[in-house]
Amino acid sequence: EALKKIEGIGLSNLICHYKFLASGIRKAIEEMGLTIFTQENARSDVLTVVNSPKGIHPSAIVQEIRKNYGVLIAGGQGEIADKVFRIATIGAIGERDVISVIGLLELALVKLGFLREPGKGTTAILKHFCERQNEKALYFS
Repeated sequence: EALKKIEGIGLSNLICHYKFLASGIRKAIEEMGLTIFTQENARSDVLTVVNSPKGIHPSAIVQEIRKNYGVLIAGGQGEIADKVFRIATIGAIGERDVISVIGLLELALVKLGFLREPGKGTTAILKHFCERQNEKALYFS
């Protein structure tokens, strides 16, 4: 079933879609004052690894979003488990999902004391998507 969906969408279209989502997340993350863990030449378009703000354990961010909003982002693994959290952009993920995650991340970071007010990340991701408003977005069912 998954392969039929990929065939219908087109593999190159799907790769471009994930790249576009990931680049928007990166812009939003940077606008919030956060940093990407992965070096620029080694970044993935299906998983963005974000450094947790100083003084905030990444599990607090993950739990805040999961507990209050039911949205899954993941903590780090292994040696970096206490340093990063991860946002996936693979599978049936689209613009709506990414906008939601960025907005909820901002709410969590306000509550946890890192951001004074939300909006910079959400504005960045919306502007990013407006750049492509004449193109057809991919929707998954």
